[in-house]
Amino acid sequence: MPVSPRVVFSASDVGHLSLAEARLALVSWLLAKKGGGAFVVRLDDFAGGVQSRTQLAIHRDLQWLGIAADEGPGIGGDFAPYRQAERSELYARFLEKLLAEQSAFHCFCVGDGTRSPHLVPGQCSAGCASLPARRVQELASRGVPSVVRLKGQAGEIVVDDLLRGPISMRGELVGDVVLATSNGAPTPEFRAAVDDALMLISHLVRDEKAVPFTFRQILICRALELEPPHVAHVAAVRTLPGLDPATEHRQVTIERLRREGYLASTVLAFVARLAGMEIAQATLRSAEELLPLFRLEALSTHEAVLNLEVLREESRRQLRLLSDEELHEALRPALARAGLAGDPRLPQLVALYREWAFSLGDLAQKLSVFGGESVPVMDRAAVQFLARESSQKVLWSFA
Repeated sequence: MPVSPRVVFSASDVGHLSLAEARLALVSWLLAKKGGGAFVVRLDDFAGGVQSRTQLAIHRDLQWLGIAADEGPGIGGDFAPYRQAERSELYARFLEKLLAEQSAFHCFCVGDGTRSPHLVPGQCSAGCASLPARRVQELASRGVPSVVRLKGQAGEIVVDDLLRGPISMRGELVGDVVLATSNGAPTPEFRAAVDDALMLISHLVRDEKAVPFTFRQILICRALELEPPHVAHVAAVRTLPGLDPATEHRQVTIERLRREGYLASTVLAFVARLAGMEIAQATLRSAEELLPLFRLEALSTHEAVLNLEVLREESRRQLRLLSDEELHEALRPALARAGLAGDPRLPQLVALYREWAFSLGDLAQKLSVFGGESVPVMDRAAVQFLARESSQKVLWSFA
């Protein structure tokens, strides 16, 4: 590893950080800080949309976990801009270079344009690479849609994975990599190849499912005579059986856990385990405490399971470890909203319910019924049942 590695975390434009993304950010941050380097955040928001909101959300999520970026959108740095939506001219320049050198070509195999204008995998089977320039211009002038492809490269491609060792694939299987879609947008692989080189990125961390993406990026770097970064592909994350993986990954965000009242240290430890680190059952105060424990080559390569019940149990355990003063201070905002701030019953109520709560939000919700003049009716059928004389006898006996 270089003396000062530059490790990039490419955040997507879908909003808040998911747990699966957070583990990539954490490993990237640890890799950078362990080597005394820079942790760079790049916002892959080429599609535009909610850029400003996303930028703030990403930084808030990372800072809440204690893994702030050294460079990135809204922070600045020597290689700004760090939002891909603002780097279009760079991609266009490199795309024209490849076309001029005939390392890339317009492929018209996308048909009449009614298909999705995004990635067209595999190889061009219609010989578009050998079309005369005049024919290409003619088709383009008629408005025939096309993508820009990199000419396929034969031979073996080897990725010296920092975690898994050498991984190889034949260039013929990768095919003619798409560089720009039929609407002219550069593909994620092409943007990554250009940006990583121009930003002097030395290392990056990806999910193992992104191995094909890495092979495509390497072929693009070869064509542009650029040096690709060193890559570590961490274990994939799967949800428990019976859950929709796409929905679960999208909904379980750092922001959601923060709003539900989980402690940042608890979520950080859960993310570290999700990334393949072995963390002892002890209170984790900050991300810096993970640095002595972190060794990239020691990360587990076995598929990680996103089990929120494990998070709840660990959160429940962490709440029990808090002193009364720490717990009351953490609960202060929620108790104020519930109308319980300064309530003389508070110490007894917190002591009664803290053993059963799995988060600050859960504890505050349990206490909120004592904040008003009357208990809110949750289930009228249950109220009628409890109003029976026999039910009252059972309740009084229990009390």
